Amino acid sequence: MDDALRLIRAHLGPYTEVHVGALPAEPQLEIPVPPNGRLIGSVTFRPQSTVNSYFETSGPMDDIFAFYDREYEARGWHGQEPNLPRPHGGRGFVASAPFAGQLRMRVYCKGEDGPFYRVEIRAGDPPLAVVTYNGGMAGMPHPCSKEPFPQRGMEYPEHVPTLEGPAGVPIHAGGGGGSSDSWHTSGTALTEMTAAELMDHFVPQLASQGATLIDRGAAGPVAWGRWRLRKLGWEALVIVIEQATDRRYLMLLAESERAGRNMRSWQTYSGGWSSFG
Repeated sequence: MDDALRLIRAHLGPYTEVHVGALPAEPQLEIPVPPNGRLIGSVTFRPQSTVNSYFETSGPMDDIFAFYDREYEARGWHGQEPNLPRPHGGRGFVASAPFAGQLRMRVYCKGEDGPFYRVEIRAGDPPLAVVTYNGGMAGMPHPCSKEPFPQRGMEYPEHVPTLEGPAGVPIHAGGGGGSSDSWHTSGTALTEMTAAELMDHFVPQLASQGATLIDRGAAGPVAWGRWRLRKLGWEALVIVIEQATDRRYLMLLAESERAGRNMRSWQTYSGGWSSFG
């Protein structure tokens, strides 16, 4: 154990302290041990004084979170889902929390700035609870803030639909991009639902955002649909493909009528399309 601890400390560097089976003396933390749980140890990261504490736990995730909700509420900390960055500004396919189904998290704060605790429950046998104390995030959006994370990269327009997966179906957001007349995003859904069933889930979401169905269909492992968007002259194409037994590839293309006209004009100007090997 001593050699292992020395190896860990050497790997983590001089600004990290490892505490086996204990919490650090400083800062003084409010980290309750869950019922039938055991503190494995903690790691302090300096100079920020961020601390990760690790607990073996038992029982369902919901019960463990209910315990932390009660304990932190009694100490004056309110719990909530963390404010996380949304790829593409929340347009297109909205990613689930990281490792959805395998990891869940909540944050506990006394306001929209300052210190907070983040509790992660990682599935396993036994489940692992990771409680992180953070003294504040200077210059970064706070996980309890009502302000959304600033958009990075391209700013997707509001008429690009937002599509969320069914309850319990993790979605990993893929690439995307666009210009003034055409926008696209992609993603992967981890589910055994058929392509047609997943498309059935997206249909009412599009309708609730002012989209009007033009046509849709399904054949074998592929389902598709076309919608007229609420912005005049814009349409959206959504495609779901059954990649593997438990994975579905998702694609959304939003395009204006002008994009089609420009493409036809370019075809006429260039004398047709060419392909290069």
